[in-house]
Amino acid sequence: MAIVLSSFFVAEIQAGINKHVFPNGLTLIHKRNKSNQIVALELFIKTGRIYEPNEQAGITHLVQTLLTKGTKKYTASEIAEIVESIGGILSTGSNEDFAQVSSVVTVRHFNLAFDLLFEVITNPVFPEKEIEKERQVTLAAIKSREEDIFTVAYDYFNQNLYRNHPYALPPIGTEETVKKFTREELVNYHRKFYTPERMVIVIVGNLSWGKVKKTVEKTFASLPKGEELVTAPFPEIPLSQSIEKIYPQKFKQAYLMLGCPVAEGSHSDYAILKVLNTLLGGGMRGRLFRELRDKHSLAYEISSFYPTRKSTSHFVIYLGLDGTKLNQAKEKIQEQLKRLQTELVEEKELEEVKKFLRGNYLIEHSANRDQAWYLGWWELMGKGYEYDEEYPQILSQVTAEDILNIAKKYFTKNYLTIIIQPEK
Repeated sequence: MAIVLSSFFVAEIQAGINKHVFPNGLTLIHKRNKSNQIVALELFIKTGRIYEPNEQAGITHLVQTLLTKGTKKYTASEIAEIVESIGGILSTGSNEDFAQVSSVVTVRHFNLAFDLLFEVITNPVFPEKEIEKERQVTLAAIKSREEDIFTVAYDYFNQNLYRNHPYALPPIGTEETVKKFTREELVNYHRKFYTPERMVIVIVGNLSWGKVKKTVEKTFASLPKGEELVTAPFPEIPLSQSIEKIYPQKFKQAYLMLGCPVAEGSHSDYAILKVLNTLLGGGMRGRLFRELRDKHSLAYEISSFYPTRKSTSHFVIYLGLDGTKLNQAKEKIQEQLKRLQTELVEEKELEEVKKFLRGNYLIEHSANRDQAWYLGWWELMGKGYEYDEEYPQILSQVTAEDILNIAKKYFTKNYLTIIIQPEK
């Protein structure tokens, strides 16, 4: 019964989707949702850490924080007052593979919210005073990363795995790069990357396709194309041998992070890797938790993750533990990885994992904003917005043989291991 309802829900959330690419390269995706009077606007920009040279690491993050800090038409306080007066939301963000600006309002305030979105995207003025203020906020955030043991370990992991690849450095940048950014650099970066052919706009709400398309035609669709950007191919991420790095740190506990490179988000292996990740590290139901924490008491926390990336991604197992148990923990992890390569997953266990993944995915579509985000995200990551509907069905089709073959393909003998040891 639950599966039937889930399938019905997927069909409902995908009904009535339109996509149009304008002559200037701008992509518009629209979905009409008549069930409420909320409109979600998600604007994705093809920028982010992956497009930054290493000497400009973090520039997208800083530009994003400044979009709402003053435009040709409004000051930062005026922007905040407009958003507050209509009871809306306006936020910005960025990560490894893209930047985004989000707005959520009621239908009656759509025109005002859309005009404001257009203004902050196209006409930011980057006031010197605001630049310095956001620079200090960013530097404080970079410094605070040193206080979290997971983040410290993950930064070391990315540095050692990706080396010359943009993913080696965090999207927020480094203290060295952030301190050097000038207003001219920020303005030039914005002019270069915030162009229509690099944008995907998604609008979900009780608005007709004609209304939405006409609104976009008068604004973003009238912008001129930017200069053609030639991006160098991203370097390969080979792991020709196992590497183990130990870093003494001020933390009281030890930390272990073990992983390897795996397929990017647009790859056909993607859904199988997501199922495998949940099977292994899916919280208290995952094999790692049951074996290493419950049965052998080797870790305080333990899990795994497989992030979606435009370029080569990674599969990582992490755990916080007593430093005296490191060798035993590594042996047990290898046992679990070997088990995946030699034993077929039992059907009952596999079905529970897939049901959990599908259920979570559908729950994450409960709000217009979530639906808009997923449609744009899949489009930007190379799967196409249609994958939003296909994904739950593809998860359902993953077999025990698929898991076995993927484990054999990616879980070779070569792993990168990062160990955080308490300083003596």
